[in-house]
This record gives sequence, structure tokens and C-alpha cells, in this order.
Amino acid sequence: MSIQEKVYNWLKSKEPLNVAFHRWRELVSLWWIDADGVYSCALISEIFEIKNIYSPDRFGDYSFFSTGDKIEKVDLSLDLGQPLDDKFEGVSIDHHVHEAPYYTLIWDRYPTAVIVYLTFKDKIPRDKYWYVAGGAVGDGQPEVIPDEIWEAHPSLLDEFCSIYQSGGQVRLYPMPLYRHLSSPVNALCRIGGAIEAVNIVRECKRPEDLIRHPTLQDAQRKLANEERSILSNFKPRCIRGSVYLMVIESEYYIAGRIASKLKSSKGFKTFIVINLTKREMSIRGDLAGYIGRRLKKRNIYCGGHPGYFGGEIKSEDDIDVIIATVREMFGG
Repeated sequence: MSIQEKVYNWLKSKEPLNVAFHRWRELVSLWWIDADGVYSCALISEIFEIKNIYSPDRFGDYSFFSTGDKIEKVDLSLDLGQPLDDKFEGVSIDHHVHEAPYYTLIWDRYPTAVIVYLTFKDKIPRDKYWYVAGGAVGDGQPEVIPDEIWEAHPSLLDEFCSIYQSGGQVRLYPMPLYRHLSSPVNALCRIGGAIEAVNIVRECKRPEDLIRHPTLQDAQRKLANEERSILSNFKPRCIRGSVYLMVIESEYYIAGRIASKLKSSKGFKTFIVINLTKREMSIRGDLAGYIGRRLKKRNIYCGGHPGYFGGEIKSEDDIDVIIATVREMFGG
């Protein structure tokens, strides 16, 4: 019996499942933040009966969770990295680094939604294959979307245009449908609607329905307004060479979005954005991994992908540690 069959049978024996997924957290998010966890959870819900869906604030903190009146064990973790403790007894499906896993792990280099698809392909309804595209785009790897997904949903290649008006002129910016599947989901996660995002994905019959969903559109508008306000009212500070720090305050998980915007304007610079309200930090740029790994040695909770690191700050004192560390690394 293959590992895939063993995992399927074990999870079936545990139904209804407690599932934990990576909704978004600055620790490992990419450009437009990672909708991979949301789509992975939606795929799993098409295969197994789900009891509870849990999305932890801290990446890797998923062995147990509280439902209010009791403590529950997580049966399946998705896109959440290695558990922070040694008490996890379930299955992890993931593409992040797991050092010496003692638990059952289905791992590959692909986005988690693609791994879920490849693992349980014959159990997933064909009309839900588009979830895989959403997960792959969310993780920044649309090039690994399996052939069968395109064949099942040819509309994914249809171009939808964003329209901008300026100075009496109308400009169209076309982009294929599959590229639109991540941003609306990420927006809702950023404003605190991770579980709702899973439910909305599941209620959409077609990918076209998702980009027209009023709740997702409203979330995108809120984020766009917040972004404009932040970029108008807060200023990046050069703390050494090509490394900039920007400290902001927002009720939304928006540090990664701001850092990516700044990075796109100055490609060779590295930007550290800290959101004091949510205690989140995002690092974008060529030096992100180098800085992030050094901060981790200074007890700043940090991690991520090359070029895209992030984490948490415990207090404003951590900002002084970050500035001192960067200056020490690059002179001064």
C-alpha cells in the first residue's frame, strides 16, 4: 500500500477531521500573500468530512487548538511548516522545510494545493480542479499547475481586464483569470476572514464567481484604501546602505503588501516593514534571507523563503534590535 493510500485511509478513520491551514502570516508569505493554504483546505473539504477548521496566528503552532470549551488535536495540517512542539500526532501536507519529522509527512517542492491534488487526485471532483490553480498562483508558482487543470477549466486562460481612468483616458490591463484567483482570497485573509475565505471558495461554482464575489471585492477595496493611506503617511528610513525600515500602524495584516510595493519600486533595495498594531514584520529583497536568519539568532521570531522573509516582534524594543543588527551586518 502506498503512503498516499495509507494517509487517505488514516484520515478517513479520523473523520470528521480537525484541519489546520496557513491562512497567511508574514513568516512565509509571498508577493501577494499566500492563498495556497485556503485553496488546500477547500480541496481537502471535498475529500473528507471536516469538523473544525483552524488557522493559527503563529506559523507551525498547530498541534492543539481551543474550540472555546475544549482542547482539540489537529488531524491534518496544510502548508504550515514543521510543528513548533513535539506533540503533533497527525498528518502534515506541505512544501516547507521539515527537519527530521517524527510524524507522517507528505512533502514536495510544489505548492501545497498541488501536493494535495497529486496525492488525492482520484478523490477530487473534476469541477473543483480550479482550486489547484488558485493555490499554485497564491504560492507564486503558476508554472507548476498540472495539465489536467487547464483541460478541466479552459476559462482559466480567458483574460479579464482591470480598468483605470486617468486624465480622461481609459486604460485596460488584461490578465488571465487564473492570475486573479489569489488576490481576492488574500485580501479577505488580511482583514481577518480566513475561515470565511475557505467557505467562499467552496460556495463558488466556477472560478469566474470568485472574482465577482462582493465580500472579496469589498476586502480588496478596504486593503487598497489602507495601502494608499499608509504610503501617504509613513516614510521608509534608510538604516544602512540598501536596507530600509518602515514602521507603520494598521489593523490589517498589510506589512507584506507594503514591503512588496516598496520593493517593486526599487528592485535592488531590501525593505523591512513593521506593523506595530499587529506585531508583524515583513522583509522583501535580495538580502531578506540574510537579514532574517541573523535576526532569528537575536531571538526575533523570523523565517520564510529566499527574498521573502517575515515574522513577529514582541515589543517596540525589538525595532532597536533590528536596527542595531542591520548596522552591525553592513557596517556602522
